[in-house]
This record gives sequence, C-alpha cells and structure tokens, in this order.
Amino acid sequence: MPSCSNLRDRTRACAWALGLALLAWNVAGEEAEPAPERVAPPDAAAQAEAKKTIREVFADQFAKRLPEELATFSRTLLGQAVETRGDPISRFVLLQEAKDLALANGAPDVALDAVTTMGKFYTVDTVTLKMEVLNKASTGARSVEGAVLLTEMYLKVIDEAVDADDYLNASKLVTLAQGTSRQAQSIPLVTRVKNIDTLVREKQRHYLNAKQAFKTLEATPDDAKANGAAGGYYCVIKGDWKKGIPLLAKGEDLTLRAAAELDLTDPASPDDQAKLGDTWWNLAGKRQRAEEKEAFFTRAEHWYRKALPHMQGLNQARIRKNLVDRALAEGPPKVYLADLEPLDTSMGFGELGLNTELGHGEQKLLINAVRIQHGLGMHPPANGRASATYSLKWRYKLLSGQAAINDTAPKGPKTPLVFIIEGDGKELWRSKPLEKPKLPENFKVDVTGVDKLVLYVECKGEMEHAHAAWGDPQLSK
Repeated sequence: MPSCSNLRDRTRACAWALGLALLAWNVAGEEAEPAPERVAPPDAAAQAEAKKTIREVFADQFAKRLPEELATFSRTLLGQAVETRGDPISRFVLLQEAKDLALANGAPDVALDAVTTMGKFYTVDTVTLKMEVLNKASTGARSVEGAVLLTEMYLKVIDEAVDADDYLNASKLVTLAQGTSRQAQSIPLVTRVKNIDTLVREKQRHYLNAKQAFKTLEATPDDAKANGAAGGYYCVIKGDWKKGIPLLAKGEDLTLRAAAELDLTDPASPDDQAKLGDTWWNLAGKRQRAEEKEAFFTRAEHWYRKALPHMQGLNQARIRKNLVDRALAEGPPKVYLADLEPLDTSMGFGELGLNTELGHGEQKLLINAVRIQHGLGMHPPANGRASATYSLKWRYKLLSGQAAINDTAPKGPKTPLVFIIEGDGKELWRSKPLEKPKLPENFKVDVTGVDKLVLYVECKGEMEHAHAAWGDPQLSK
C-alpha cells in the first residue's frame, strides 16, 4: 500500500475529478438522525412529481453550465436530502438528482455519498449502485494517480459487498480493482488487491458452506445443527457477534452454547465481564481452527476491555498479561510510526509531517543533512504542545528513534523545544530542551503493555521556527 505521504503527493498531483480524493463517503450531519427504518423507493409517478417540484425550486442552479458549479450544486442537493424529514419521496429524488448531477460533473465522491445516504433510508442495493457510479467514474481515471484513487474506492465497496454477503459483486469489483491497480503501476497496491482477492474467495467458501444452514433455519428455526453453523459463520467469519450469538445459543455444541447464553445476558459488573472474558479465552485455547481461535480471543478481549478499567490487584494483572501476551504475538515485528494511522493529531501550524515531509510548506525532514525516510514532523503552538496519538494495542516492547530540531531551522527555534513520549497517561521519556539543529537526542523507550501512545513536542514560548523532527521512530518487539 502506498505510504501516506506518497498518496498525498499523488493526490496533490491528480487532475482527475476533485472528489476522488475523498475515499470515505461519510455524509456531514448524518449522525443528527437515529438509524431509521428503511422503506421502499417511491414509485415512478411520485418520483416524477417530486422531480418537477425540485427542478422548479432550483431552476437557476440547474441552468448553470460550468462543471465545477454543478458539482458544487450536487453537494447542496445532498445536504437538502439529509435535512429533509417527513417527506420520503422528495428525499429520495433529491438523492437521485445529487447522484446523477455529481457523477456527470466530476464529483464521484458526492455520488457515492448520495448512494450511501440512500441506503440508510431506502431498501436499495447500494453495492450495485456504487458499482454503476464507479464504472462511470472510471472513464476519467486515465492517469496513474486516478487509477490509485479508483482502486481505493473499489476496495471500499468490496468491503461493503462482503459485509452484505454479495460475493458475486465482490468478485466483479476485485476484477476491476486488479485492472486499475496494474494501471496504477504500484506493486504494493497490486499485492494488496491480490491478498484481498484471496480473502474474498475464502469468505465466499465459508458463505457457501453456511447457505444450507440458512435455508434449513427458514423451515426449522430451532434446528441445533443449523443454528450452530449459521452462528459460527456470523461470529467467526463475519465478526458479527450481535447476529451470531443468539444462533450459537441454540446450537448443538454445548460448550459454545453455554458461553453464548452467558454472553446474551450482557453482564454489567466488572467481575462478571471478566469471567465471561475468561470463558471465551479458555474456549479459544482449546479450538483447533485458526479462525475460531482468533474470533474467540477477540470476543474475550471485548469483555476484558470492558472489565479492565474497573479491576484491581491480581485479577487486573492477570487480564492485562493475557492481553499483552496475545498482542505481542500479532502484527509485524517492526513498524514505523509513520506507517500507522494516528488516532488524533494537534499542531500549532501545518499538519503532521509523514515520512520525508516536515508537514508545512514543501520542506523536508532533515537531520544533520540526512534525509529522513520514515519520520514525523511537528510544529507546536506558542505556549503549548503539538501531539500525535496512536493505538498500539499492546503489540510492541520498544520505541526507538531520534528527537531533533530540523535542519530547516538553521539557527534553531525561538523557544527551545522539549520532546515527550507518554504511554497510557504516564510519561515514559522526556528530552532535554533542544535549541539547535544537528544535535539530535536518541531515545529507546520501553512500551511493553502500552495501548495508547502519545508523542508531544512542547514549546513554552514563541513558536517561530519550531521545526520539530522525530527521526524514524520505530516500534519493535
């Protein structure tokens, strides 16, 4: 997969369809409404009447000719649809108009947002609709940069198709992603698509095996064998415990049945949550199939995490050890922080610099005239801190790297900078105040058992030339 900085460079260079840079189709304001009950789309006559009204109200906007103006207007229509309540006919047509207008004017991100919103309120096949959007958008993906972004979009819709057990469309999308990943001329992206193809095929195999169980349950809902098979598919393969637990509780495996029945009680006390975590943990240890082990360990972790903040003494230490030991067995042996997605960042100026970039302007990360390849750049505010927060999930033991003033501040910052590393709210390391470039301070910090890692750069005065550089901070086991 391309690094964040490379993808950002490509996005800046991409001239194809402004909206393609948005890879997540989240609609602004969508959380203002609780999840509604989905209804069927209105009939053609009702749609035609609503469309006539919408066209009359927005006649001036529809009359515009410039693609960028119409793309902006499509966002307005989408906003209108999100805000429309109590009028499902007008809302549907607004979404339809927003989708069509956006797609015709180089804003496929808005078209995809419109389909996502449509799927929240109406019984429509969002995967098929998104495939139609992407197929039409693909005619504009002539460049390498466009192919990268289109591949990322295909991969997101593949996830949705798999979630919906729509393996026919998932397979079609994989084929399309294979083509655009090759066009993108990126070996990591080609490899990623290949791995996803393998994963989709494996999940499809499990789904086909479970289909007979679903069919049996339609006729005999209490069939123990079918309940166990269907519950196993949802919990183990799909990770959908809400749907799978009630089925496992009616299955023929008595041990699993007992655990699922206990899970259905949704225990509230930390002691009961920890006991339920122990139940799933012990079950995981006895299973032979790798998928079951992983799923049951994950369910144990779910309950352990609920209990842990409220526990003390030996029980807390025991649970924490279980989680840390398992976490250390996961993930790569080494990883640069620049390759992880931060939970949160806060800068006084610019953005978090990644890999070779300082994070503001076009300046690069340089320590002693050496180009940093996997660094982080931060610019703190005056009398404050810049920060970057990461979730390690207890997977690593050591964080090592350098803290330095970047060479782009040859005379140093106006105020000395202090670099701080914090783990789960506890300070683990603090640099001396750094005033000049070319004098980096090395660090090796024990992060065993750390979940939440925060890197700070502190400036206790004016922030002029506060060019902070973290040199290749790397996590290892």
